[in-house]
Amino acid sequence: TRTITSANIDRLRVTFGVQSLVETTSKGDRNPSSVRLLIQLQRNGNWVTEKDVTINGKTTSQFLASVILDNLPPRPFNIRMVRETADSTTDQLQNRTLWSSYTEIIDVKQCYPNTA
Repeated sequence: TRTITSANIDRLRVTFGVQSLVETTSKGDRNPSSVRLLIQLQRNGNWVTEKDVTINGKTTSQFLASVILDNLPPRPFNIRMVRETADSTTDQLQNRTLWSSYTEIIDVKQCYPNTA
């Protein structure tokens, strides 16, 4: 959970992902897997799902994805990432998730006089 306090931001970019995403069978075959995440904002004291994201595929290294959140609630507000997929209980399923970063985006129209 992160708290956003800046009154000037217009949008948020949330970056998250998996450290690896692969399921290994008892024979040693490596198969694709998936993990489902919810990006939620706290609006009027209630958690509201803004983005429902499923990451599918097969990777043995880190994979990151980003989503943009518009229509932000009044500041301050909280944001969180909820993992819907059950945690792995074995080394054969590697799908550990991570919150990498968030970026506060301010939409400003720039004026550059006397330029083409």
